[in-house]
Amino acid sequence: MIPNLHIFNPSCETAIANGTVSYIPNNILLTFEHNLSYLPSIFANNNDLVLMPEYEELSHIELLHSYNFPVPGQILQNDFFEEHQKIILEINNYKLWGYAPNWIHRLKKNKTVNSPKFEASFFYNWSENHKQIYSRTTAKGILENIIENQSNPIYITKSKIASVFTSVEQIEAFLINYKQIVLKEPWSSSGRGILMLRKSNLNSSITQRIKGILKQQNYIMAEAMLDKKLDLALHFKITNGKVEYFGDTYFSTNTNGQYQANFINRLPDMSSEIKLFLESNIKVLQKDLLRALAQSEIPKYYDGFLGVDVMIVKENDKLVFQPCVEINLRNNMGTIALHLQKLIHPEAKGTFNIVFNPKQTFEAIYKQINRETVVDNKQILRGTLALISPKGKRFGAYISLD
Repeated sequence: MIPNLHIFNPSCETAIANGTVSYIPNNILLTFEHNLSYLPSIFANNNDLVLMPEYEELSHIELLHSYNFPVPGQILQNDFFEEHQKIILEINNYKLWGYAPNWIHRLKKNKTVNSPKFEASFFYNWSENHKQIYSRTTAKGILENIIENQSNPIYITKSKIASVFTSVEQIEAFLINYKQIVLKEPWSSSGRGILMLRKSNLNSSITQRIKGILKQQNYIMAEAMLDKKLDLALHFKITNGKVEYFGDTYFSTNTNGQYQANFINRLPDMSSEIKLFLESNIKVLQKDLLRALAQSEIPKYYDGFLGVDVMIVKENDKLVFQPCVEINLRNNMGTIALHLQKLIHPEAKGTFNIVFNPKQTFEAIYKQINRETVVDNKQILRGTLALISPKGKRFGAYISLD
């Protein structure tokens, strides 16, 4: 079988915002990208390939294989992009973590490899339409569609929908009205590009950052800070213009809204009130999101997995959904979590974690939290398992099963 080539490029949204084919992520993003390059192996086939900055440690791949995890082959970036290296002549399709003009340009330049599916794909000829569907204004449109077409009072009120601003003065006026607000870059993801303003004035450093965003991206999104009770995501797959529901996941974030971990085969701790609201209304949410996505421009220009981040919040002493916080038009950590649930033991429960500590390596962190595994029928039931080799990494990924 002709292999697919999986490419981990989590900097795709910043590359889209930058817009140039020569874009290179900053050092921290590049380190994240390189350290976790083998992560797409979780949803690859054994005959596929993963593009790597350097080979993953063989002993770690053998460990993953012992738990029946997929072990696709690896191909080094230097070998793949050096035209004199005839490493491989044909790829079924390029499976990027997220599509962006810089990577599309690199792949199109590699004339030694033939990939008819990529050439026939939505993304081969990147356009302004592609860029626009990745903007947070697309999520805003989906949110407006759901709230305006649904009389069932399970969603936030219209006043909580984000506004678009083009100046610092507009944001200052908005802040006076709402006291605590959230600012969001139009093109960013996974809690990055977010500013939580809990004070009713802008200091000089925040003002400078806002000006930088406005200069680079022309506008900024602002919304009232909500009383969040729970984070979740609904996942979909678009194939040939058809939107299908794929599953839901629950995750945790830090105080700045940045992703930390996904729950696997279990719900996070929650009150009975929240659990009842969730169980009573999740099917309605799924249906409304599916309809709104199908009616949007997204299926015209996108193919593949996407995740919609959702929050349960308290508004006027009542639980409601913020049904479309942001849309991740790419593979995401929730996609990984859903695939992990198929690989681990059916009775296993725990978390999938992404870690980074500027003062510690992943190897040092993993030694502190590592627990012996319990295996049943070659599937991990309890314990910890690093999904990438800890050696030499600053960022890490692992599962911890109770």
